Amino acid sequence: MSWSSTPSANAGMNWLGYSSREELEASGILDKWAQKQQQNNLLPPRHSSVQLCSRCQGHRIEKIVYNSMVLEQNCSQCDGEGVIPPQQTSPMRTTSA
Repeated sequence: MSWSSTPSANAGMNWLGYSSREELEASGILDKWAQKQQQNNLLPPRHSSVQLCSRCQGHRIEKIVYNSMVLEQNCSQCDGEGVIPPQQTSPMRTTSA
């Protein structure tokens, strides 16, 4: 019994089952990947202004001591989300007299 690989069975792939770099370059897959990376770099970071909740540290649950028991409930600061969204600044309202 020989343990040699059979290149004729998988002519387009190497022994791990992946295509060679030359085949990927010829198919244009790498160009599409590079274009997608450039587009992603132009977009702003998705989670740049979101912060972890300081009360639950992102666990979404706060523990409250009630007599001799420890109760778990949704965090009251972040409403059980685990993160605090960016604060929306509302314009100052002026009242006319």
